[in-house]
Amino acid sequence: LELGEHEDALKLCDEAQSLYDRAGSRRGVTSVLETRAAVLFAQKRNGEALNALEEMAALFARLADKRSQGNALLTAASMLLVQLSEEVESDTQAEYEKKEPKVGLSTEEVHKRSSDGIEFANRAAKCFEEAGYEEGSQIVTELIQSIYDRAIQIYCKTNEPDQIYYTLAADNPLEDASKCIKEWKIPMPSAGKSEAFAGGDGFLHVFDPHPPPSV
Repeated sequence: LELGEHEDALKLCDEAQSLYDRAGSRRGVTSVLETRAAVLFAQKRNGEALNALEEMAALFARLADKRSQGNALLTAASMLLVQLSEEVESDTQAEYEKKEPKVGLSTEEVHKRSSDGIEFANRAAKCFEEAGYEEGSQIVTELIQSIYDRAIQIYCKTNEPDQIYYTLAADNPLEDASKCIKEWKIPMPSAGKSEAFAGGDGFLHVFDPHPPPSV
């Protein structure tokens, strides 16, 4: 993988899987499928990589190994969401610098891949819950949070704040940029449809630094 010899790696995977199949080793097959998925993702062959991980998860389901099944699904979620996040950041930064996007993602593709990644994460979380594996559930939560935080950072990095608040000293009415609070209002199209955002204005409000409760 490090040498970029992906096709050779896939041929070795085929040979190894054939050997494990003949030996009746399901766990051996799952290890090969995990390697195959990593190679395919490196080649941007996401659909085939996800099929390998789905097959891996299905084998663990037949082995009644919920924890390992969850790990296979979590791997799929992580690969999808991390890769998508990196590509979105690359395109967004290029657009901000008025350069040609390297990937050229469409909004529809971003939504589709994001939805697929979240679905895999939710399935993984369900497996971990059924297995009583709290650490796995926490990893899923941290993955989703990290992707969410990175998306916010990308937005704020490439968009000017919508509002800047200054705290003026009584003895100096001049604005001090070092003491300002910046606010970004990030559109949330689905906010109006969610009970969690009931009564909101359809925006996610992000502050840097976060204002004290009195502000």
